[in-house]
Parts: sequence; structure tokens; C-alpha cells
Amino acid sequence: LSPVLAVVALAGVLSGGTGHVDSAVPRAVGSLGRPCYGNGTCDAGLACSSAGICAVFDSPPADPCASVGCSGHGVCALVGSAPSCLCDDGYDALDLECLPIAGDGQVFLAWRRPTTNSDVSALRDLRSHRIYVGSTSGVYTRVIDLYEDTAYPGMLEHTVTGLTPGTTYYFAVSAVDSEGHEGERAAEVSHAATEPPADVEPTWTATITSSHYTISAAGSYRVAASLISSGGAAITINASNVTLYGGNGFYGDGASGPTLTFSETDASNGIVLGGGVASVEIFGFRFVRGAAQHTTLASCAAVRVGSGVGEGVRIHHNDFRLTQSYAIGVYGQGLEGTRIDANTVAIENGSTNLDFVRGESTGEAFKVYDNTITQSGTSGYVGAFHFVNNGEFYRNTITLAADVDQGFVAQGWGDTGAYFHDNVITTAADHCRPFNPDGGTTEWLILHNRITMAYAGSSGNTSRGVSMRYDSHHHMIGFNSIDASSGNNSRAIRFGGTDAGPGGGGEPHDVWVYHNTFRSRDAALEFYGAGRNYYSWNNLYDGTSSWAVLMGDVAGNSGISFNHDVMTSTDGAPVSKGASFSVDWTSCDSFVAGDVSGDTVGITFGSRPCELPAIATPAAPTALAAQ
Repeated sequence: LSPVLAVVALAGVLSGGTGHVDSAVPRAVGSLGRPCYGNGTCDAGLACSSAGICAVFDSPPADPCASVGCSGHGVCALVGSAPSCLCDDGYDALDLECLPIAGDGQVFLAWRRPTTNSDVSALRDLRSHRIYVGSTSGVYTRVIDLYEDTAYPGMLEHTVTGLTPGTTYYFAVSAVDSEGHEGERAAEVSHAATEPPADVEPTWTATITSSHYTISAAGSYRVAASLISSGGAAITINASNVTLYGGNGFYGDGASGPTLTFSETDASNGIVLGGGVASVEIFGFRFVRGAAQHTTLASCAAVRVGSGVGEGVRIHHNDFRLTQSYAIGVYGQGLEGTRIDANTVAIENGSTNLDFVRGESTGEAFKVYDNTITQSGTSGYVGAFHFVNNGEFYRNTITLAADVDQGFVAQGWGDTGAYFHDNVITTAADHCRPFNPDGGTTEWLILHNRITMAYAGSSGNTSRGVSMRYDSHHHMIGFNSIDASSGNNSRAIRFGGTDAGPGGGGEPHDVWVYHNTFRSRDAALEFYGAGRNYYSWNNLYDGTSSWAVLMGDVAGNSGISFNHDVMTSTDGAPVSKGASFSVDWTSCDSFVAGDVSGDTVGITFGSRPCELPAIATPAAPTALAAQ
């Protein structure tokens, strides 16, 4: 019998065919299965069911997980009928508790990212890979949510740590989308945990004590004196399989060692990677921009990457101080598999073209993550990532503080395939545009970022959280929080404009915007010029002091649709629309604090049924392997 019927019976009232019976009251003889119409009776231990027969009603079974809290660091799940803890990363299960992991063993995993959903449709939203870990086949006591490496097809990898060396562990991996829908797991694999390699200071191939040094053979190199570039590069790397250490922060030597002063004269660089090199690691440097000004922007950077550089470049744990220069300049094809991570960047006291990473063309699996970037005291163009194709940028903390004429976190002209997620961005300056895919830029993924634009200066402020113009197209913008509520004349998102820029003219088109929170003092969303195919669903557009959505008197737009969105305004109408603007809302959209103002020609309310994209879970990852 169903648990629902059992609960009803215990409550004391059961519905019969034409009457009811109180199971708490003793009844005369009525055998199991006997009809009990009306107030018919049943034997002891039986009750009259809704089907009108005498039946057994058992108490619902107790929930085995009801009293299992997993120490607050996991969730209880049943393995068969027994409770078990599935612990957060950093914890493992022991006797229904999640305890901090203490082992120093590890296992390396690799798998292939799914490219389709379970219904074979294209996979467009992959939030994370979920790794299951346990010491018994099919019984997992630890789960790891891995948020990087989700944008591009191909083999992915992760080293699971905190294991007991010599113990065999079992692993499975699934894919999860942004709404938490989890797909099937890849086939389980197993491997014994091994101890990690010892982190010891290498034997140095050479110690560098003077500038204009050229590395022409594989090996490990350490800088032991401050260097100054003048009329060239302080260090040039013309070999693959090179480790270059700047002498700061590792191997017990502290973080106040040698400095590398670059661009002391015009067109000089700090470190140059020659064409064709691969597998180069650069870390532990303190880069300082020299006092001299330069005129040739393309040849001045702390680290300059030449054309044709191959896989395996990593630039990490460096300290950059920039004035009128780039931290990392990438020029030419290549750089598949490059990682730029855990660097500290201060952009200060310059006038224009100050970028952390500036590239012309980069390869797939180009990753920039866990960097801290701060700007102060500058004017002109300032950016974190400028003109970079096929890159993944995540978990960076970026602050654009003041006096910026054009401040960008990501600026594109004709770029393709960049992926930005889980970045924390704060601007406190005029004319900041954190995400600016202009001029024919295509296929940007902007997901799960948090942007706060806090400038409260003049009414001439033109800050935009996301700005799309000039044939910018095929972008996905989801699960972001963009708050521009303290900025005059600011917008959380702007769409439209056919002005001819460096990437050419033409209106932006084909943009999918979903599950975002957009707030702005003036207009959370502005349609600025012609544009087409703006698809919006499940967003909050909040015009804190004015309109939520501003639609000018603009001709030439089409395919503008909203579905399950909420438009709010605390002062005035939530939407302002010009006579030439055509837009379609479903009946599921909400307009809070007033009606639509302006000309309502071209607006249709409730003409379409409530629609949302069909939900399909990601397919299982494939080719899971452990070693």
C-alpha cells in the first residue's frame, strides 16, 4: 500500500466507497479483502481502503537519513537501504560523519567533455563536472564540483588529492548544467593513490645575473639579481622545456627578491618567448615598468609571446606593475594549452593601452584564472583581457578604481569563442564596460559573473555591464549579477548600434540572455540602435530609479522577445518604448510599478503561450581514465 494511504490511516480517517471508517475504533469481523461499503467493518489490524475493501495499513518506514547530518559537510544518501554520507570536497566519510581529509595521496583523472545532451541536442550550457570518489566500487563518499574546463570539447583532467597512498579508489564523473540538471555518469574507473612528487628546489641549469640573457637549451634557470631591459629583452627564451624562476616567493627565499624592470627604453620587453618554443614555465617574478615612455605599443610587454609558440606555456605567481604597457602580450597563432594563473597585477599611473593580457590570436584551451587585477590612477584605455580568441577566463578578481576613460575587463574586435565565468568585477570609474564584444565578435559565453559598477559621478557616465554593437553576435549571457544602481546614466546591458567600428558595421544579433539579475539606476536594459534576435527569459530587469527596459524610437529591429522576465521600476514606468520599436512579450512576463510608457504600437501582450527552452540533461562524459 502507498505511504500516502498509510499516513491517512494513522491520522484516523479513511475514505470509503460511499462512506468512511475510523481505523482507531474497533470493528466487527471483516476479513482481508472483504468489501466494506459504507460503514462496513474490518478485522482488527485492517481498515477500509478507498477501494472499499478491508486492507492492511502499515506505518511508513522511518527515513534512515533523518538523523544523519554528515557533520554539516555533506548530504546523506541511501546505498541500498543503508544511509551513507556523500561529503563535500575536502572531506571524506567515516561512520556517517564527514571529516577533513588527511591523506596526502593523489590520483590523476582524465575524461572527454560531452558535446550533446541526453536527447542528442547540442550541449550549450555546461556548468561543471561532478567527480565522485569512494574506496568501494559504486559507493561514493566524496563529491568534487569542478567548474573550469567546461567551454571547449576535448580531454579534461583533474588531480584528486587528500587520498590515502596505496588505497584503491573508485571514480565516476558526470556533467551538470547551470540549473543543476545532472546527466548520467561516465563508466567507473579505479586506481591506487600514490604519493605526490616532492616539491624541492631543482638543480639549476644556470643562474642569471645580467640582462640580455638568451636561453637556448632546455633546463631550469633562476634569476639571482635585478635586471633592466634596455633596447631589447632582459631574457629571451629560444628553447622548449624551460623553467624560469624570478627568485621571489618560492624555495624559502621570500617575496622581496630581484625585480625585472622592463621598457626602460622604447620598445623593450621583460621576457620574450621566441617562435616555436613549447613547455615553458615562468614564475616568481616582480615586473616593474620603467620610467621611460614608449611609442611602439605592440613590442612593449613584461612578457612578450611570439608567433607560433606551442603548447604547455604557464605564467603564474608573478607580480606585475604596469604603467603604459602590457603585462602579457600575445602576438600570432599558437598557445594551445597555455595557463596564466595566480598573478597579481597593478595597473597604475599610465595614460593609455594598459592590459593584463593582450592578444592577437590564441589557441584553444588558453586559460586565465585566479588572478587579482587592480587599476588606479590612470586614464585612457585600460583592460584586463584585450583581443583574445578561444580563451577561458575564470575566478579572476578585477577592480577598475578611478579616472578611466575607457575601462574594459574584456574587449573584443572580431574575436571568436571566449568564455568568461565566475569572475568578480568592481568598477568605480566613468565609462567602464566590463564586457564589450564589439566589431563582429562572436560566440562569447558570459556566465556566472558578479559585476558591481559603483561610479556615482557626472551624468555623462556611460558605463555598461555588457555592451554589444557592430555586428556582435551569437553570445550566451546567463546567471550573471550586474548591479549598476549607483551609477548615473549607466546600463547593466546594452544591445544595438550599427556604427562602423574597427570590426565593421552591421547590427548585433542572435543573443541568448537568461537567468540574470540586471539592476541599473537609469535603465537595466537599453536597446541602443538597430538589433535583431534578442532572446530573453527568466531575467530580472530592475530600473532602480527609472525604467527597467529602455527602447528608443529605433527602426530596423526584429525578433526581440521576452519570456518569464520581470521588469521593475521604483520611479515611473518599467518600460519605455518608441513608436518604431517592435517587441513581443508572453503572458508570463511581469511589469511591476506601472504600465508601459510611450507609444505602444508594435507591442503584443500575451499573444504567445508561456514558453521556456526544453530541459535536457547533459550526456555522460566519456573516456574516463585514472592513473
